[in-house]
Amino acid sequence: MPPDMETPRPGQEGEAHGAHRVGDDRGQATAAYVRGRHIGRGPDVADMRAELLALGAPRLCEALGLPAHRSGGHLRSRRCPCRDHRDPDFAINTDTLMWSCFGATCDRGHGDAIDLVGRCRGTTAFPDTLAEVADLVGWRPCDASDAERAQRRADAERLRRERDDAAARQKSAERVEARRRAAAYWATLWLRDAAGGLYLRDRGIGDLVGRGAVVRIVRPGWRDRQGRAAFGSHASANAPAVLLRDLDGAPLSVTCRRAPEQVAADGGPKTPTMLGCPTDGTLVGSVVEVVAGSLVVVPEGVFDTLTACLAWPDAVVLGAAGAGRYAFVAMLAARRLREVGGGRLLVADADPCSQRALADAIAKAREVGVERGGRWAGTCDLNAAWCAGWRP
Repeated sequence: MPPDMETPRPGQEGEAHGAHRVGDDRGQATAAYVRGRHIGRGPDVADMRAELLALGAPRLCEALGLPAHRSGGHLRSRRCPCRDHRDPDFAINTDTLMWSCFGATCDRGHGDAIDLVGRCRGTTAFPDTLAEVADLVGWRPCDASDAERAQRRADAERLRRERDDAAARQKSAERVEARRRAAAYWATLWLRDAAGGLYLRDRGIGDLVGRGAVVRIVRPGWRDRQGRAAFGSHASANAPAVLLRDLDGAPLSVTCRRAPEQVAADGGPKTPTMLGCPTDGTLVGSVVEVVAGSLVVVPEGVFDTLTACLAWPDAVVLGAAGAGRYAFVAMLAARRLREVGGGRLLVADADPCSQRALADAIAKAREVGVERGGRWAGTCDLNAAWCAGWRP
């Protein structure tokens, strides 16, 4: 056995696709034999990942027979490498080439680019996966010197940094444009409207009608410079809308709560946000409003956020635009309270996920006084409790 060949660990030979984890952290040479061909000092995992990153997600998917389309920072496909049948929930990150399949029946649906090559090419042994990667990126058996390998790695790292810098500049420009669009759209919304006001009264929060800094009403017919409607094809006329604020308090996006009949008519989301705008902000209030001694209330969703504005009129309400943003907003609030010298943080939702989000936030922001949210009138929904007569 050549001295530069890594000896497989027990059980490695029969491991299907997880074997590429061997040597990941150490950067050691991988198998020096690929399908019986001696390739001298075998390429390490860092080399292979760098080559696949340079290849890029679109060309990689094309080479592996995964028809995909772009969706934000991912490519999505109706085919999963883990299963024979098609499924519309496979996605690969265009920056990292990490991929996932979110299908309920997919029990092995995630991995990196090397793992993806092995799954798509049907290899069952790590050396065979290496061979497929080598063929894919155009490697041939060679005895590259240490200097050549170091230069190749340096070139790949330079390309990665350039790609990351370009992506960061693009993301920054998109955020600037999103803030402009959100501010322009928010200024066009109605302060009062019969249908929108009735919807708010039906949810027990009619006292907010006319408070333009908190809630406004969507007016039909708005288009941006490109002719796009705020919420795409989803009908949202006369729906209550709230502003999503950036960390500095500037408008970042607008989200609305569509009427049940609108949702039933087109099957779209209940609370869409503006097309092309981020969601990593806070509903109604902003982090910069938090000062020492503040009571900060973190609800989730449009109606719970509006209810919190009535329930705690003197508090800073930082609403989360969906359950997926709850931990993020709770963490922002906790860190801000720590920065300004402390205060109270109230999680206005008894859902178990909300309580876990609070625990995660406090673990990273000590010395913050915390008031935990409990169950409101026997329900975990703040707005429903308010309508049932609960008051703080």
